[in-house]
Amino acid sequence: MGLFHKLRKKIKKDYFLISQRLLNYPKESEIFLEKHGYPLNLKHPRSFNEKIVWRKINDRNPLFPIITDKLKVRDYIRERLGEEQANELLIPLLFHSCDPDTIPFDDLPAQFVIKPSHASAKIIIVRDKTEIIREEVLAVCKDWLSKPYGFFDLEWAYQKLKPEILIEKLLLDEGGRIPMDYKFHVFHGKCKRIAVCSERFTGGRRVTAYDENWNYSDVVTNDPGGAYIPKPENFSSMLALAEKLGENFDYIRVDLYHIRGRIFFGELTVYPTSGHGAYSPREFDLKLGSYWKLPSKTKKFLDN
Repeated sequence: MGLFHKLRKKIKKDYFLISQRLLNYPKESEIFLEKHGYPLNLKHPRSFNEKIVWRKINDRNPLFPIITDKLKVRDYIRERLGEEQANELLIPLLFHSCDPDTIPFDDLPAQFVIKPSHASAKIIIVRDKTEIIREEVLAVCKDWLSKPYGFFDLEWAYQKLKPEILIEKLLLDEGGRIPMDYKFHVFHGKCKRIAVCSERFTGGRRVTAYDENWNYSDVVTNDPGGAYIPKPENFSSMLALAEKLGENFDYIRVDLYHIRGRIFFGELTVYPTSGHGAYSPREFDLKLGSYWKLPSKTKKFLDN
């Protein structure tokens, strides 16, 4: 990309940010009202989703770009937990590079997962590498790396990331399925909600929710609900781990997997659903938000 195109791109971004701020974020407010049915209040945010949006606009915690980066977060986990425990929890990393053309397909195992380091909800699951068309995989990877993520959703942390391609070991449960994803919502070091996602890549995604004591919650979100899931055998260890990883944040979502009695780390999520994930009944949005005390001092806006 030439200097002129880079300059034009920067001017476009700066104009978008300035115009949104001067007009009190009309795009975000419109989406918020559509998703939640009540107006966004950024001056006095009370609900969980209002506080997620407030964080996107105002909070420039220097840890956010580190833990959002799917490569750098691995070092953060090692720093927090120590090398030995981190190695038990981290999904084995097989390869990473800024250049997809260097992916060593012939040296990789039969099964693996490909994902970008700088984006969310983008993944290629390879169950048999002899069945993939390499040129198509490379084209997807290059497309990922060519595009910024989260800018027009005001997700600041993603703008600081260096895009890379990561290849990890494919984890499967006892039935050969993609494992359930346990999402711990941690406020000031204490978990207050756990959402369990199953059938994540089959088109039949289901979410069941529980409190910190594994009591079933009938709160409905954007995703269809599912049947009650028994408490994992080492649930207390998962809960303790999630709360330890959440100690440094006023709020963070800690995603973990539980496979054959072992716990694996998934990710740390700063902006879940970008603040657009509706709860029913709506009062639960307020209840969840009541656990979160926002920081009083923030570094704002044009450091994007």
